[in-house]
This record gives sequence, C-alpha cells and structure tokens, in this order.
Amino acid sequence: MNLILWTLRRDPTARLPIAALFASFYILIILIGILGNVCVLLAISRTKSLQTVSNLFIFALSCSDIVVCFISATFTPFTAFYKVWVFGPILCSLVPFIAGTSLCFSAFTLAAISVDRFLLIRFPLNNQLRHKHAFFTILLISLLSMILSLPMLFTQKLVKMEGYCGEFCFEHWSPYERLREVYGTILLIVQFVIPLNFGLLPEFIAEQEFLYGVITHAIAMTSTVWNPILYALLNIQLRNAFVNLIPIKIRKWLSKEKLVAANLGIAAEKSLNKLLVPTPSAIYIYSSNNKKENNLQSRRASSFLLPSQQNKNEENFLKSGEELFSSTSDIQL
Repeated sequence: MNLILWTLRRDPTARLPIAALFASFYILIILIGILGNVCVLLAISRTKSLQTVSNLFIFALSCSDIVVCFISATFTPFTAFYKVWVFGPILCSLVPFIAGTSLCFSAFTLAAISVDRFLLIRFPLNNQLRHKHAFFTILLISLLSMILSLPMLFTQKLVKMEGYCGEFCFEHWSPYERLREVYGTILLIVQFVIPLNFGLLPEFIAEQEFLYGVITHAIAMTSTVWNPILYALLNIQLRNAFVNLIPIKIRKWLSKEKLVAANLGIAAEKSLNKLLVPTPSAIYIYSSNNKKENNLQSRRASSFLLPSQQNKNEENFLKSGEELFSSTSDIQL
C-alpha cells in the first residue's frame, strides 16, 4: 500500500503541462479515429460493390476502433491523470470489460484479415470465403473476445486506500491470485501469440508506472487512426467511395478551382516558353565571342527575313510578354 502511495506522489503525469500535452494528443486521436472510421462505415454501407468479404472485416474493425475511441481513449487516460475513479461501481466493472472486448476483437479481426488476404494470394481462382463465412467468423470473434474479457467484469472493484482520498478501480482477484496469473498468461498468448519479456526494462521505467503506462497506451490508441489508412485509403474503390461522401456542391467547387488553377498554369507555361524561344538574330549574335563575326552573322540572319517578317517577330514577342503579365496578375488575384 505504501509503495502505491509513493508511486502516486512521484508520478509526473500529475503535473499540469504533461497532462495537458497528453490530453491534446488523446483528443486528436479520438477526433481523427472517429472521423476516419465513420467514413469507412459510410463508404462500405452505401456502396454495394464494396460489400466484399475483405471489406466486411474492415467494416467490423472500424466498428471496434470506434468503440476503442469512445472507451479506451477516454476513461483510461482520465483515470491515469486524475488517479481516482469517479464514474461509480457499475462503470468500474463495465468499462474494462468493454475495453478488453474491443481490443481483443481488433486483434482477432486483424488476424482474420491476414488469413483472408493469404487465401486470396495463395488461391486466387478459388472463392474460399463467402459472406456467410465472414459473418460467422465475425460472430465467433465477438464471442471469443467477450469470453476472454469476461473475468474483468467480475474482478474490477472499487477500493479505498488509507492515506489517500477517493476510490480506485482495481482488479481484485483475492483469494484467487493464482487464477489471475493463469488468466493473464492465457490472454497474453492468445492476443500476442509470442509473449513479451519486460524483465529487461530499466528500473526508472518500472518506477514511473503511470507515465510510461500512458505513453504506451497512447501509442496503442493510434491504431484507430492507422487502420482506416492502411486498410481503407490504400484501396482505390474505397477512396472513390470517400470522394462520393463529399457533398456535390463542394465537389463541384473543388473541381472548378482545380480546373482554373490548371488552366492558369498552362497559360503561364506557354507564355514563358514563348519568351524563352530565341530569335534568329539572337542565335547568331551570341554564338561567338568575336564582335566582328557577330555583326556579320546578324546581318546575314536579317537578310533572310523580309521587313514584314521582322515586324511580325517583334509583335509576337510583345504579345507574349503581355500574355505572361496578364496570366501572372490573374494568379496573384
């Protein structure tokens, strides 16, 4: 008990600048994660051609990421900064259960996506998974995730500590501490397949439990932002569906602005090319360093042109300069 109180008093996350920095980062994750995953849901649900087996798994993953944004990315950092639990005993049991279920569901759904992609690459001509198989797999993943997170529903309880105000939401396995170790080992193996070894962590990191807990949790929460990018935005059909989600008026305005900018760029480039084209007299004048030879060559060049042609070249040069000036003034406006 004294060790916990000592850790709480030395925790740097209790300082306002650090808490404000992490709070801003979490708010950014929540906003981008919810916006990106909602776009994925709308694009798949409104476009029938996108309702494939692979996209059904992506749809389920986006649903799970939205739950993670609302639950794991809100309650966990708030509790880490505020330390005490202020949401009551019901949410003390329910929030960890929902958070654990959504995280397990995300991990298992990513595994299902990997298996589906493997089958598509290994057996491209055989339709291995159908829609009913995908729905059954998603249902099975949901049940397995709930079963694995079910102990959290019964072991999370509010605990009061002497010498510290408020109540804390902790796992209370007593008198089944041995069962807690078994449960943690099973969850680690099932969720990560290969166990991670934390025995080599520096002692300082072990002492700063809350600070590095928030850092690792924030990094984990960024998966809600990367999943729509990796599994949705890299898909050409889903990108086109995202564009269709934009209102028609905004799309027309954007296309018009893009067309005007492209036309201005082409006009400026043509005018600049006209100015950069050398005249026949300039070619002969600057082709040699000998002044006499330059004068002779320029006379020969002008002798090939009629007076009307010389005047026409001068008019074209002046016209191209006026076009460049007008196009650059339009671009500045």
